[in-house]
Amino acid sequence: MFSYNQELQRFYLDNEKKEDDKTPRKVTIVYSGGDDLFIVGAWNEVLEAAVDIRNVFERLTDGALTFSAGFCIFEPKYPVSRMAEITASLESRAKSIDKNKNAISLFGEQDTPYGNITHTYKWDVFINSVINEKLREIQTYFGAREKNDTAGG
Repeated sequence: MFSYNQELQRFYLDNEKKEDDKTPRKVTIVYSGGDDLFIVGAWNEVLEAAVDIRNVFERLTDGALTFSAGFCIFEPKYPVSRMAEITASLESRAKSIDKNKNAISLFGEQDTPYGNITHTYKWDVFINSVINEKLREIQTYFGAREKNDTAGG
């Protein structure tokens, strides 16, 4: 008989490397207990890790268990305890998308002239529409921003 908690923790640790080439990620597992995981690191590495872990988790459980996540970007000196609180609330929002609780929620709520916008997606929509279509644009934006920050400083 195995301990679900121990197996899940081993799963998270084993999948801390990139699924496609097994190189180490620039992430740190801050907490892993029960069915929860809290990781911090470079925004793109954390996002890719979430997608990889979700994909491996789905394969390992043959879709029997679902995977919810919260994702947010913080300034480097932002308190980790507050990061955990905010991402936990995003995870709760992801779980509330439907009865399957198989989603990711990003960035919190945004006020717009058209009302509040939330960025909560079922995983398939997130991977196919947001990641595959938009990730390159996001990486280009942050890459250009980093170059400007470096050039000025």
